[in-house]
Amino acid sequence: MGLINLSDFSLSYSNKSCVLNSLNYSFKKNHVYSIEGDSQCGKTSLLRVLAGLVPHYYEANIQGNISIECTWDEIVYISSDTELQLLGTTVEEDLCFSLQALSVPSQLIRQKCEVYAQLFQLNSLLKRECSTLSGGEKQRLILASAMIREPKVLLWDNAFEQIDPLNKEMILKIINEYRLKNSLLLVLTNQNQNKLSREFIKLHLNKGKLVQESPPISPLPNICTINRYDKDVALTITDLVYEYPNNEKKFVYNLVFYWGEYIYLSGCNGSGKTTLFKLIMNLILAEEGHILFNYPISNKKKEEFSRAPILLKIQDNHHLFYKNTVKKEILYTMKRMKLGKNKRDENMKSVLDCLQWEGILDRHPLSLSVSNQQLLSLLLLILQKPRILLMDEPTRCMNNVDKAKLMLLLKYRNCKNYVTCFTSHDESFVSSIESRAINL
Repeated sequence: MGLINLSDFSLSYSNKSCVLNSLNYSFKKNHVYSIEGDSQCGKTSLLRVLAGLVPHYYEANIQGNISIECTWDEIVYISSDTELQLLGTTVEEDLCFSLQALSVPSQLIRQKCEVYAQLFQLNSLLKRECSTLSGGEKQRLILASAMIREPKVLLWDNAFEQIDPLNKEMILKIINEYRLKNSLLLVLTNQNQNKLSREFIKLHLNKGKLVQESPPISPLPNICTINRYDKDVALTITDLVYEYPNNEKKFVYNLVFYWGEYIYLSGCNGSGKTTLFKLIMNLILAEEGHILFNYPISNKKKEEFSRAPILLKIQDNHHLFYKNTVKKEILYTMKRMKLGKNKRDENMKSVLDCLQWEGILDRHPLSLSVSNQQLLSLLLLILQKPRILLMDEPTRCMNNVDKAKLMLLLKYRNCKNYVTCFTSHDESFVSSIESRAINL
């Protein structure tokens, strides 16, 4: 018997076929299980079942049995939605929040906060506001806030998606040491299992069943950029300075973007990649320096491109959708481009041929898997034909099928009238695009 046992367990949502189908599996303590699978295969649903959220918080039809050899308070669930899990204003407040909610004595809270801040290398960030952290720093904080409770079971959805390789190695070491010392059971979902520890038990969820043999992963299609014969400058960033409050961190940028190229911004978590994007979009203001944007010389009419010359794909998808179905969302974007009905119909056909989304057009965008939401949000930006497209972790939580579809969409931007700049810790995605790397 394991710490959590599923026996003939089935789960389905209203008007849908079974997500989990007569599942039989035992999750044993002192083990780490990594689960992969296609979008909508039930990975998140399985974690919610193990966390007790289904059917008590999320309505669903269940059959079969589940037995858990610990209390619900000893189970901690980390969802893929980073922003909704930050409960404190500062890093220190967030780290201490769960212990305060459990009425842990103040002295013990301070002691544990110091230990876990040092363990996850958050000491220098304790006074920082959570909203100013990078995506990887936020995910590291959320994991530390979960581990500080010293759970017996940790469930982590879309693990490591925003964490750079160096911090991933650190976290894997922490997890293994904690697991051996405290008999932790860790169940996580991840799209890049080949990059995880060999000690993890790797499972594949397919047609509602868990198996230990994963299907082979098809390589992503490559994008070869055009030659920049004349090297026309698209964007010049000169002596751009931004400093966080209390002199916590200071960034100075000097960069040049050229028309027709793909640019890969590399760097560890907190190196200033997202900060640079926010500065370009004027979401935050620089203290010094300037940004100069140059329109390309083109025979195309200006109305064929976005009214906004630069668009940013942020990491959070929740604020990017306005309509109640995927189809309405796509049509709304094309209407904003002032396209006629015939052109909208033509574009919609091209989208369906590329993405094969006939089955989800009538779904609410927020009901899609995180991978599909990510792809939809990128599609809406690409449809607007921005001169410069900034993508912050575009393949975060995205499976390989959707990554391949994204590559097809990006090929439409492979011409001298566009610049595409992106950040990513996804090695397979980065290696598939012939890009100019800039290390921050």
